[in-house]
Amino acid sequence: MQHPKVSVIVPNYNHGPYLAQRLESILNQTYNDLELLIIDDASTDDSLRILTRYYSKPRVRIVVNTANSGSAFPQWNRGFYLAKGEYVWIAKSDDSADPHFLETLVPLLDQTPSLGLAYCQSRLINKAGEEVGDSLNWTEDLDPERWKYDFINNGRDEIRSYLIHKNTIPNASAVITRRSVLKKVLPVDTTFETCGDWMHWGKVLIQTDLAYISEPLNYWRLG
Repeated sequence: MQHPKVSVIVPNYNHGPYLAQRLESILNQTYNDLELLIIDDASTDDSLRILTRYYSKPRVRIVVNTANSGSAFPQWNRGFYLAKGEYVWIAKSDDSADPHFLETLVPLLDQTPSLGLAYCQSRLINKAGEEVGDSLNWTEDLDPERWKYDFINNGRDEIRSYLIHKNTIPNASAVITRRSVLKKVLPVDTTFETCGDWMHWGKVLIQTDLAYISEPLNYWRLG
């Protein structure tokens, strides 16, 4: 059986209000060689009721934890180990994506084997889904121009020049990673409640190079 090219992992905990929009933004990607792994961390809202719509859909697997794990990172690890695709996308359950997100990022990794990570600029949205800006202001103290344009960089240089100062890949939903690289750095450290992703990107970029797309194809929900 041929494996999907992309494994999309959605770790969910009590994001019922946004969950359907998140899942539809994945299933409606113009690039559809993917599997969708939904890992619910014992939600207490109506998430499970929403997920019942997806159990019978092709390409979808749903895992429901019996007890909450305390943070998203154990769900990242569980998803990574379940994933079968060549590339992995952690799609946070309260975010959303432009339909062309995968169509834009996947070819970068396909065409350049030295790249293990590709990410894009994010539009910021509020709880109501209204756009309230982008995340350029997060990186402008390091370089006010750099993230306005596409680039490719050596991973270790990216750490030395930028990532060591702050998490310049601030939203996991904007990132796809080569699974062969992930295997070298797993598991994600679950002792971090909030900055585990920053540590994770550093471990990945010691191993590989990265590409950035300045087009905001990710919708990062704040609050």
